[in-house]
Amino acid sequence: MKKFDHQHGGNICELARSGKTKIIDFSASINPLGFPPAVGPAINKALRMIVHYPDCRAQPLVEALAAWQEVNAKNVLAAAGSIELIYLVTRAFACRRVTIVVPAFSEYEHATQLAGSRINFVYLKKADDFCLDLSRLPPADMLFLGNPNNPTANLLLDNRVKIEKLPFRKIVIDEAFMDFIDGQKRFSFIRAAQRSRKIIVLRTLTKIFALAGLRVGYAVASKDNIAQLEDFQPPWSVSSLAQAAAVAAIKDRQFLVFSRKYLSGEKKFLREAFSRIDGLKVWPGQANFVLLQILDKRFTAASLRRKLLERGILVRDCADFRGLDQRFIRVAVSSRANNQALVKALGEFLCKNWRCS
Repeated sequence: MKKFDHQHGGNICELARSGKTKIIDFSASINPLGFPPAVGPAINKALRMIVHYPDCRAQPLVEALAAWQEVNAKNVLAAAGSIELIYLVTRAFACRRVTIVVPAFSEYEHATQLAGSRINFVYLKKADDFCLDLSRLPPADMLFLGNPNNPTANLLLDNRVKIEKLPFRKIVIDEAFMDFIDGQKRFSFIRAAQRSRKIIVLRTLTKIFALAGLRVGYAVASKDNIAQLEDFQPPWSVSSLAQAAAVAAIKDRQFLVFSRKYLSGEKKFLREAFSRIDGLKVWPGQANFVLLQILDKRFTAASLRRKLLERGILVRDCADFRGLDQRFIRVAVSSRANNQALVKALGEFLCKNWRCS
């Protein structure tokens, strides 16, 4: 098998090894407010437990997640981030052919390749604002898509769509960024997943609760699907510290409300500022990041990324996403000070006269 070569956002450790230590990271779409206040004390309290094995199936976390999402605990599986679940799904449900809607998170493709499945790629089109035409989906054993999609930030499905009728044995909906959307319960397929033998929803606590270093995610699906995933999951997948942090985080509902309000305001600021820069096209989207197309022919995504990195600003070059090219970058929504620094730098690089801002 050909070696899978793909970059991810948020690789500040590699930059630190190269000597760049002061970085404003817009490449990873993580809550800029950090983790909820209760997380630190919860981790400190759990430190005494690291000499023991963690709860084998993270049952206290599963029960907390089930209560939060208002589903039965038997419909929930906790994991070491949604990334573990992507690989579990492709192994647990042996599929001859998988359809992947692209551009998309690269690990769908990698996990599918490792499972030995053949892949149908369905390309979202710029001419359609990267929206999904369900009639273009070819039949397969499994469908993978992000909702909201990464990197386009738009919702590909909503609950008005009768996805049960789509020609797939399993439909895997990655809702990694759903928690950032106001009224997200209207768009999430969690309730449908617990009743359906077809739908599997993947979620993560990495993004909204800024727990990227601890790796916590979960799946919601029918009891049979959860049981099958459990058969392929190694024991002790979620560490004691990760379980403690996650339980503390999801109890802080005020943090969620404040985060959504704060990020909504900052995203509005960014989108309006970007729209005043002639060398950029701002694509519509609902998630906590923005897809930008570079219109200025003097720059590619790679060259603009290098220029920004010289100022200590890291953005995601999207040239390695299927369906995008060297004219796209993705930027996360950050704090006002960070957002202003990014807008200033982009304006100075792309505007002939920065007073255009």
